[in-house]
Amino acid sequence: MLVLVILKKKKILLMKKIWLLTRMHWLKKKRKKKKKKKKKKKEKKEKKEKKKKKKKKKKDAEEQQINEADLIGLEDESGFNNSIREKDKPTNLNNDIFAIFNSPNIINNPNSNTTNTSINITNTNDTKNTSNTNNVNNTNNNNNNPLETFDFFGTTNTEKKNNNTNPNLPENIFQNVDKFPTTKVSESYNNNNLLIASQLQRTNGKLQLGLYFSQGGKSCQLSFNKNSFGLLCQPNSKIKNNNAFFSVDISSSNSDGKPPINPFVVNGVVTYNKEKINIQIEINIFILFIENSKLIGNPFLEFYSQNRNHDFNAEIFSYPKYNNEEEVKTIFEKKNIIFSAKQTKINPPVTYYSANILGKMPFLIESFINKNNELNLKIIANNTNVIPLIKGAIDSILG
Repeated sequence: MLVLVILKKKKILLMKKIWLLTRMHWLKKKRKKKKKKKKKKKEKKEKKEKKKKKKKKKKDAEEQQINEADLIGLEDESGFNNSIREKDKPTNLNNDIFAIFNSPNIINNPNSNTTNTSINITNTNDTKNTSNTNNVNNTNNNNNNPLETFDFFGTTNTEKKNNNTNPNLPENIFQNVDKFPTTKVSESYNNNNLLIASQLQRTNGKLQLGLYFSQGGKSCQLSFNKNSFGLLCQPNSKIKNNNAFFSVDISSSNSDGKPPINPFVVNGVVTYNKEKINIQIEINIFILFIENSKLIGNPFLEFYSQNRNHDFNAEIFSYPKYNNEEEVKTIFEKKNIIFSAKQTKINPPVTYYSANILGKMPFLIESFINKNNELNLKIIANNTNVIPLIKGAIDSILG
């Protein structure tokens, strides 16, 4: 009997020992797991911080590079020094950049990712033809203090906006107008109880034209006349719910090699119900701004230094409705006008945006908030003919 009691006690002790060992092993395993998890979390955090620091370092390096740009006169533009340095004077300007739209090197599709950030487009001359309606009236070019022009230059002679108030025009032909760059609906033809309206949309690099027919129909055909940018369209389309849609491409064969007039209008012929109808499609130039057009670093500085002193880039435009750069940045980027750089060494700070027309004509927009808390913009391009077109696009974008 005594032996049984002893054995029972030993058994209990053994079980307790096993339980303790098991618990210790479990706690050890738990601690190890917790430690491993903590280490992994720490490593993840460190990796994130490292990535953040690397990103900040890259951003700071870009900003530093831009801030050092006053070596080429970037700071002078805001009035600290009005002298034009010899190396910054415009040189070797060609007569007409629009010859590129009639050359074999033309891109074949607006979906091209060519951004021309190497700036291989040569600068073009400010034509002296006084009959050209695209020339900007650059008053006060000889002002000895450009900083003063920031305060009083302000409102300028701008092109007339499309004030078409035809109540029969549809509000939109395309869907997702808030998601993709889309022009306003404009009247293309109105006669004999037939109204034809047009609208363009850029979706992931592809350009589309929408036509609205007030009388409906089954199908139609469309062709573009030769134009400055070599735009042409797919010839046939079915009409559904009064709307027909055409893809728009670029071809050197449809370029007339002439500079565009503002507003830029493409003439075309619609075959509708066996009748040929001449139509006019007004095209807001922002619809031709390609994606991925950002200029940074040396390409930015190179383009800026080559084109900042052209007389046709001298005019400053005022937009009193806006006084917040972040708001402007958000609006611009929806239209493929991308933030490129910021000059913070001067007051007020100057922000630069870049865009590119069909991958062939890059340009910059210089932006700052003046002392009256109003947005001021200046266009820096390498061709005088595109200035009114770009100005018209900005007017429509900023309302």
